[in-house]
Amino acid sequence: MDSGMAGAYAWLSPIASVVTILTVAASAAKYFLDKKAETTRASKNLYLELEDTLASLDAEKFPADLGSAEIKDHDGNDKKVHFMARSLNHDFYDSLIYSGKINFLDPSLQQPVQDIFKRIKMHNKYVDATLEMTERNGGHVPVSAYKYCLWMESAEKRLQKELPKMLRSLREHFKMNRRT
Repeated sequence: MDSGMAGAYAWLSPIASVVTILTVAASAAKYFLDKKAETTRASKNLYLELEDTLASLDAEKFPADLGSAEIKDHDGNDKKVHFMARSLNHDFYDSLIYSGKINFLDPSLQQPVQDIFKRIKMHNKYVDATLEMTERNGGHVPVSAYKYCLWMESAEKRLQKELPKMLRSLREHFKMNRRT
């Protein structure tokens, strides 16, 4: 190419650089906006799932699911325990874990959320085991299920105490993400 032609196209190099910079900046802005939207969605959906869990533990709303058993406690004393004989939902949480999107949550929320869902999953496991053993035992809770009944009653009380705090934290988290 002669020097006259090279001079005619010399203006293209700075324009190409500006276009490249603008493209990278637009891609970065889109990435961060998408991540923020995903974080807000994750917080909101976890909030809804935990709100449903709290409602599911309300014996007045679901009296047909209230289980009870006359058992002996750890000290050998007669005790009547109550627990919700229903599974608690954890589908959205599982989706967050398997996709890795749990990391979109604020780090201060990640471990408390995981702790709550660990109890929810254990509750479901114990409900299933207790109901199965009770069915095989002619409708009576067998001694081998007493520890499950005690644990469920205790875990449900703990969840009923912890869930409102977690719901407030999640609500603040998704409200904060919407504003910023």
